Amino acid sequence: MSGKCSICKRNCKDSLSCDICGQVSHPNCAGVSPQEAECLRASNRKIRYFCEKCNIVDIVSTLQQEVNELKNELSEMKKKADEEISVKETGEVGGLSKEEEIISEIIDRQSRANNLIIYNLPEPNMDVVDDSHRTDISNAAKILGTDESVVSKCIRLGKKNDISKIRPLLVRFNTADDVLSVLKSYRTQNNIYVNRDLTVCQRNLAYNVRKEFRRRKDNGENEIKLRYFNGLPKIVKIQTNDQKN
Repeated sequence: MSGKCSICKRNCKDSLSCDICGQVSHPNCAGVSPQEAECLRASNRKIRYFCEKCNIVDIVSTLQQEVNELKNELSEMKKKADEEISVKETGEVGGLSKEEEIISEIIDRQSRANNLIIYNLPEPNMDVVDDSHRTDISNAAKILGTDESVVSKCIRLGKKNDISKIRPLLVRFNTADDVLSVLKSYRTQNNIYVNRDLTVCQRNLAYNVRKEFRRRKDNGENEIKLRYFNGLPKIVKIQTNDQKN
């Protein structure tokens, strides 16, 4: 490429052209070796040439971009730090305070207080929903050893997709006292067992207790067993004859 060199201002042939502003210059004036100049003149080159002025602009632009990225990272770090401080000071997580979570858990437990869930109680083979519902109430009362009048309704949990699987039956009683009465008297029979309608928090707690129980048993701790209090498991020690005496 010919034209006046932007550095020495003399005419030149086979000059280099800036890929940004288009100004030309002698390779020697630009501090480019003959070999480098040859590469920059190649039609299939993958490297770019910037004049001194544009090179500074490009560097500044790159630095500005890096500064902006750092600002964004610092902003995110500050935001996370502020959130952690907020959690420590107010106990807020995900917009709910600990007090609100406790209140929510209490309300959830109260809404389930009149419920029991029966597992493995065979489902009625009926097409009419009302007949099936009445049969579930009758069978539930019979297996639990109570009167049908204390049961307000029964609901099968989950969709009936697999006829080989028995869906749990949620039994709602008229009062929480009816639930306690059944829990005190019921003994597992024919692989049909009963439990309270637990909240998510209670189910997680029960799972962790059973997991801890299995771990301790696997480690050779044999003088322990699981006992259930109000539908929740608890690890207790088995009293030996020496301890009883």
